[in-house]
Amino acid sequence: MAKYTIEEAKELYAEAVRLKLLRAENLADPLLVVKVCNGIGPECWPEPVRKLADKLYPVMRLAAAIHDVDYDRGGDFSDRLAADLVFRANCEIAIRAKYSWYHPWRYVKLAQAERFYEYLRLFGEGNFGKEKTA
Repeated sequence: MAKYTIEEAKELYAEAVRLKLLRAENLADPLLVVKVCNGIGPECWPEPVRKLADKLYPVMRLAAAIHDVDYDRGGDFSDRLAADLVFRANCEIAIRAKYSWYHPWRYVKLAQAERFYEYLRLFGEGNFGKEKTA
């Protein structure tokens, strides 16, 4: 699995705080991040596919990590919806921070983030609250 090291987990948290991402506190415990977060994509994806997604969409890695912690916690329908909405909002925050309004990639990445949100809503239920292995 494409997991993070303790040092990478600490860097993720610092960057999430710097960007003022929603639920940045999800990443405050580096041991939890190492245990739960796997990069972009669900556990069922082969590691090479997740690594490729991380390389193609690096601006969304922080949002994905926060989302992984939310999904690990589980809850009810409204908790899952909130986790997915936070993912979408955090993607937007990170994209707007990286690309200025006149940069064409800003709009490409925003559209991709919206598509990822739609995939989460359609296919994410099976992973919500699912016990993760260390």
